[in-house]
Amino acid sequence: MLIVTTDTINGKTFEPIELVEGAVTQLINLGKGFTAINSWGTGGELEAYSELIMQACQIARGKIIQQAIALQADAVVGYRCVISDSSKGGIVNVYAYGTAVKYV
Repeated sequence: MLIVTTDTINGKTFEPIELVEGAVTQLINLGKGFTAINSWGTGGELEAYSELIMQACQIARGKIIQQAIALQADAVVGYRCVISDSSKGGIVNVYAYGTAVKYV
């Protein structure tokens, strides 16, 4: 399934089918959370949080793909992924969306 952030696909004409969306809320596991907190003061990347965000985005994108396939779409255009987190315990919320389209 082709997923693009643009509203067009070079060389393709298509009609929109409908909005597809996926939402995920994840909590970082306790062991990784301590590692991230311990590295907080060093100014480096918080790898555990980065990994958590990437996993949540992949899950949300998978939900979009499942919906698009169920709609018999050829692609998803206008893909966006909005990420918010909570400083209270490593909770990450991801909302992803796009428009499922059919080539004409």
